[in-house]
Amino acid sequence: MKLKLTLIFFALAALNLAACGKDKEPAKEPAKVFVSATTSLQITPSPQTPHTVGKFDPTTSTVVAKNGEVGALMFGPYAKLQPGKYEVIYFVTAESDVYGTEVGTLDVEGYIPPSVDDKLAQAPLKSAPGEQVIKLTFESKNPSYEFQFRVWTNGKGNRISIKNINVQKLN
Repeated sequence: MKLKLTLIFFALAALNLAACGKDKEPAKEPAKVFVSATTSLQITPSPQTPHTVGKFDPTTSTVVAKNGEVGALMFGPYAKLQPGKYEVIYFVTAESDVYGTEVGTLDVEGYIPPSVDDKLAQAPLKSAPGEQVIKLTFESKNPSYEFQFRVWTNGKGNRISIKNINVQKLN
């Protein structure tokens, strides 16, 4: 099922990129994904953003989870990147009754259909006032990887939201 969905996603993405051209926003994606020659990504949530918990809030263009929701607040987009070292920046909010509480996890995964899942970077998401900017670095060594940038919730946060994810090649 995951392979079939991934193939459908890439077929649609290829059609969108062909219709829009390089370095332009595709017409409809599970998230708004801006791609620049596979060396950078800007991922902004949309109503079609894949997630297992939370809801898309059109007033803030974020995906939001509330207390007790456990799962993937955002995952995907299964994008290929050129080999090299990258920095990924997550723009998130994480609220809880006690600041510093671990309310989830941020990670980068390299996926090769149908069965290889390599976690390349990971960081805990802790509650804090206001928007957080959390940076991770990872290396793209395998050209077959389809990358996803995920936000996980553990149910302990009062409100967790993801606003944007930026990925940029460092070398």
